[in-house]
Amino acid sequence: MPDPTRNTARELIKALPDELQYTIERFLRSLGSTASEHTIRQYKRVAAQLISYLYGDSIPLREAKASHIEDFFFELGKMSTSTERNYLSIITSLFDYLIMQGEAQSNPATIYRTTAKKRFKRQQDPDSNVLDEYAFSKVLEARRILGEKRHHPSIEIERDIAILYVLYSTGIRRAELCMLNRNSYDAKDGTLLVRGKGNKVRKVAVLVEAEEVLKGYLREIRPLFHPHKNEQAMFLSKLDNKKCVRVKYEHIGYMVRHTLAAAALFMGGDLGTHIFRRSHATLIQRRTGNPKLVQSQLGHASVTTTERYIKLADNEHVSQIRDKVGLNENKIT
Repeated sequence: MPDPTRNTARELIKALPDELQYTIERFLRSLGSTASEHTIRQYKRVAAQLISYLYGDSIPLREAKASHIEDFFFELGKMSTSTERNYLSIITSLFDYLIMQGEAQSNPATIYRTTAKKRFKRQQDPDSNVLDEYAFSKVLEARRILGEKRHHPSIEIERDIAILYVLYSTGIRRAELCMLNRNSYDAKDGTLLVRGKGNKVRKVAVLVEAEEVLKGYLREIRPLFHPHKNEQAMFLSKLDNKKCVRVKYEHIGYMVRHTLAAAALFMGGDLGTHIFRRSHATLIQRRTGNPKLVQSQLGHASVTTTERYIKLADNEHVSQIRDKVGLNENKIT
């Protein structure tokens, strides 16, 4: 699945199932003959990005909520007020159209507008819908139970456990996780080398408890997928019990969505992968009180409580996070 934050509208639409491609086509036709080419391009781009994002998280359009719109903006990154207003206007029009067609019951963009001041990217709310350490342990338990119930291969369960640990303990984006290679992890200093937006590479600290899981996966589980000697991907999937390939973007969204639902932690709430990114940011902010660490770790200024940051040296945020933050609260000093 292409990345909604990077790929072109054409690439995004091409990867969607036929019914969603047709939805976008009908929406654009509804603009009428008076719409300029520039307007149509804008509407096509935004609709393709949002629908691809929701599809990647296995969220039907009729089930989209304000929290999903929030995560969509969170994923896109910092944008000007006028650009955000333009995006919201287009998304509002899209759902108004879907409501008229009987394909949606409410407009999440309208609800998002009314709660704008409470957005996580504008303020770190202690009561935000995030996973604490106990809730995360319930997520891990739910993945194992769900895997056993559905007779998933044990190597897939252990791979997904490692994926959940990496998402929660580093705060990296789903697309960034998909692109990790086996040599992205530096066991010596406990870091991942992550390629983010704009093809920029940053160093990310891995919390100590998650390191053991990641090391175990790389040492014991990954070889069981029998990857080709030239396969560099860190997280793998089997195709037809033969060919081994890089885990897909949509698989991670599907796995996380069903695991969170099975954990019964957010009934009717946020079941997307971005909950781990928000949770990680909150964990660091609460334990260190230093928004600059959040900025350096996530590579995204808008997740912090203030936009007035001083960029840390490449390795400084790593040592501070690893010294002060852990998944077991009893280990925090």
